[in-house]
Amino acid sequence: MTEQLEKLKKDITEIQGIMVKVSTGRGNIDDFEDEYRILYFSIKEQLKTFRENGIYLPDLNFFSSLWDFYSHWKAGLKTYQERREYIRSLYKPIDDPITQVLTTSSSRTINPNELVKLLSSYSYKNIEDTESEVAPSMKKSKLTEQSTFEYDIALSFAGEHRNIAESIAHELKKLGISLFYDNFEQSKLWGKRLSKHFQEIYGQKTRFVVVLISKEYPIKDWTDFEFTIAREEAKNRKSEFILPIRIDDTLIFGLPSDVAYLDFNKVGVEGVVKNILIKLERFNLSS
Repeated sequence: MTEQLEKLKKDITEIQGIMVKVSTGRGNIDDFEDEYRILYFSIKEQLKTFRENGIYLPDLNFFSSLWDFYSHWKAGLKTYQERREYIRSLYKPIDDPITQVLTTSSSRTINPNELVKLLSSYSYKNIEDTESEVAPSMKKSKLTEQSTFEYDIALSFAGEHRNIAESIAHELKKLGISLFYDNFEQSKLWGKRLSKHFQEIYGQKTRFVVVLISKEYPIKDWTDFEFTIAREEAKNRKSEFILPIRIDDTLIFGLPSDVAYLDFNKVGVEGVVKNILIKLERFNLSS
């Protein structure tokens, strides 16, 4: 486990170095693009492996290309110092816990189970403080407080439960609810950069994000991506934004333990749809 952590830390240091170089005028994007993408997807695979072993380390870097990062820093990060701080914040909730664990393991012997618990606890302490530093364009959203949205509902789910998501989506569509469900939007999504598009769909363009929580949900790349965006947007809302539905007893890192949820095994599709309608009606009355 320590070797895996050291490898991840090394890759993070290297990718941050590349981002700093190109964003502070010390490197050309085209010269570093291939190396950046190799590191970017390697880090994603490593984080996925950790999630499959019950360790959630949040992936806050949404820029699969340095050109995507270029667009972001040109729009919102005016000084070299702001860019350095932002790059640091992207990987802080991963790098800090790893550093703490590696420091602890160097001073005493830690068995694998203890190491996993220690890493998870350090990560949990770091994530809330760090995420508030990330994605300033999302934090300053002008659409967050508006009374109309492109979508009333966006569905987030693991592929293993598409049948449930599809049943909910069809019932909501029959009732005229504006919702984002990927199978309904294939032509609209065709050709789009989904990483950029989903930052709006699971963020400022949607009234509520309905999450189907299952054991598969936290270990999938796209659901992790969607939930990270939604969790960040939730901080901008004056009222609830993420509406969790439990398929099983899986706990989702980053979702407060006191958040109320629906139990799908008790309410079924009909109960979910009914409660969504009530939630939307109350929202419309209060807005």
